[in-house]
Amino acid sequence: MADVYFTGLPQPLRLKGPARLFSLVRRFFPTWYSREEACDEEASPVITVHAEGRAGWHITVPWLLSPLRERSETSLLCSLSVDMATAYFRANPSLISMHCAASAFNGRLVVFPNTNRAGKSTLVARLMAAGFTSFADDQLPITPEGCGISLGIPPRLRLPLPAGDDTLSRFFASHQGSRNKRYAYLDAQAPCLAPFGEQCPIGAFVLLARSDSGPARLVPADEITGLQSLVRQNLMRQGGSREVFNRSTELIKARPCWTLHYSSLDDAVTLLQEAFASADPYGFDFTGEHRKKQTQKPYEPLPLTAQDVLPARLESSPEDIYIRKSRIISEARQDDIFLIEEAEDAIYHLNPMAAAIWNMLEEPLSETDAAKLFSDVFSDTPPGQIEHDVAVFFDMLREKELIVKIST
Repeated sequence: MADVYFTGLPQPLRLKGPARLFSLVRRFFPTWYSREEACDEEASPVITVHAEGRAGWHITVPWLLSPLRERSETSLLCSLSVDMATAYFRANPSLISMHCAASAFNGRLVVFPNTNRAGKSTLVARLMAAGFTSFADDQLPITPEGCGISLGIPPRLRLPLPAGDDTLSRFFASHQGSRNKRYAYLDAQAPCLAPFGEQCPIGAFVLLARSDSGPARLVPADEITGLQSLVRQNLMRQGGSREVFNRSTELIKARPCWTLHYSSLDDAVTLLQEAFASADPYGFDFTGEHRKKQTQKPYEPLPLTAQDVLPARLESSPEDIYIRKSRIISEARQDDIFLIEEAEDAIYHLNPMAAAIWNMLEEPLSETDAAKLFSDVFSDTPPGQIEHDVAVFFDMLREKELIVKIST
């Protein structure tokens, strides 16, 4: 048993297990400087890893209600990399942490702020095979000045690898790290992996849109789409929603945002290289002239998020009258609105239709009146569709406690 102190973390990682546990950690974090000391029972560890024999590994962290149990070394490294990144983020409050991948092109980072299973880890590994340095494939700490910091953690790839990409396959075969049946890490000492602590300014954001076929293409994304993606992928600390919104706004205003449509990794890498690796890349056009003004649709669905389905119908009537809850911060961006609820560390995006209802809720409003107003404005849209969308939107506002009923 020993305590391992890592740069940037005031509390140790406590390891309780055989010698192979210590060597596993050293191999996985080779550039994150650490020192081992005898276990100090008075020192409070930030993470504790305990070997449980054939049962696997037991991980305890203060921000989780119950310990994690991992059955394989690869699963252990996955949880440990997330926990170490979280600990670093919590110990350095000037940083914001974005769930994203990032690769360096011509001295600037191209950041891919996408959700899980968007292909960002595979793309970053393929870019490494092409000679472009990876700074992150999961979490990227970002300084107030807009620089990304590498944690030196290698990409984790989903198995099997995409068929037909010989370059990635050869690179993976030469630099394979820990693996299980579902995932495999690249080796932490693979070429083109930025060491822990290396910084690089962010130059552009690229949203990933995989498809089954078609050539790779970069399409300018509007500022609202970029801001929505950055806000969604930021990992917020307690009380940090306002800071995350302000920092995300600063980042997206000063840097271009694109959507990369691709079906082939080779095509995607070639296009990214053409766009960002030249001496004067169009991808780093800071003037903002690349952004295309999107034509507003006559009518758009109203929900805050398309995946939400909330059963609030039995608890309310379309005639109930509501008003906006106090202490909700509204930030208008073009015709959209972002709602910031600092008490819950929540940020919600409202499209122009939803924003219109939110603005109307400054005064008492019912669903029926809102639907009638929209039906009068959008006379070509079936009233039933508008009534349904308004009802779903009000359900969401109620469920998230963003509005207050004042009468029936």
